[in-house]
Amino acid sequence: MIPENDDAILAWVRAAQGEGPEPLPELAKLTREAEVTPLSPEELRLIALLARAHDAKRVLEIGTALGNATAWLLGSLPDDATVDTIEIDEPRAEAARKNLETLGFAGRANVIADDARHAVPGLAGTYDFVLLDADPMIYPGIFQFLAPKMRPGALLVVAHVFAKGAAPKGANAAGLGARAFLDQLTRSRKFASAVLMAGDGLALARREDA
Repeated sequence: MIPENDDAILAWVRAAQGEGPEPLPELAKLTREAEVTPLSPEELRLIALLARAHDAKRVLEIGTALGNATAWLLGSLPDDATVDTIEIDEPRAEAARKNLETLGFAGRANVIADDARHAVPGLAGTYDFVLLDADPMIYPGIFQFLAPKMRPGALLVVAHVFAKGAAPKGANAAGLGARAFLDQLTRSRKFASAVLMAGDGLALARREDA
């Protein structure tokens, strides 16, 4: 097993495939400077690849931040694919709109400034792919709204399920949220799921027909 914290391996991988297509590295830098917990380039590349392999046309993202993951998704998908992305913080949502417009994605990205627990139930139709990338403390409150918004066979990707190491013992609010969410996910007959030891933990789940 390759150690996840092996800096030499990480440097080699990033040298081989880069941190993402320009100008995404600059957007990732802005995300870090805004004190948002960013997904790593490796996680973003995997998520974008999964969305593309899934031939996603309608994508829902919860946790826009400044639009970095949104841009990765749209950059990997065909021009007719769209992303509805929800951000609870109004200034970040506005910054994301501007960033996505600068990158040429304004017509394909719908940035919604709202609490996802309020916004998701009101969204029309179903989605092919859902990315949940927010504070894990809110995950349990969102879970019940996800399945009705996903078509059978749709894929759910959930970031930060380890809550920076707090999940195993429920050491804080984020840890408790992550624990409760994973319990909901693994017990649900509506999803088939797996957890990957990637980044701060990635959960993958397929929406079943049940």
